[in-house]
Amino acid sequence: MGPPGYFSRASLYRRLLELKREREAAATRIPSDPVEFAVSVLDWRPFPYQEELLADESKRICVCAGRQTGKSTTVAVKACTSPSRGPTRGCSSWRRPSGRA
Repeated sequence: MGPPGYFSRASLYRRLLELKREREAAATRIPSDPVEFAVSVLDWRPFPYQEELLADESKRICVCAGRQTGKSTTVAVKACTSPSRGPTRGCSSWRRPSGRA
């Protein structure tokens, strides 16, 4: 034994293994399905059109929707559940180049 607050190398190693197992167990509880992730982890129930967007496996997706319909939230949830897809980009509007009819 050592002074108060001292931990032996073996006890630190056991605690490290315990923490590692807890982290792995927590990681296995996170669902890979974006809709299930939104409902169970984020406690957010997407609308049917948002569920359709979340379930879409396409490489590129174009969303044409009105203001305040949850586009940014939906894309953020989708990005959380598929980090290997790469960067997510958004555009608020498309403007026609000037001088063209």
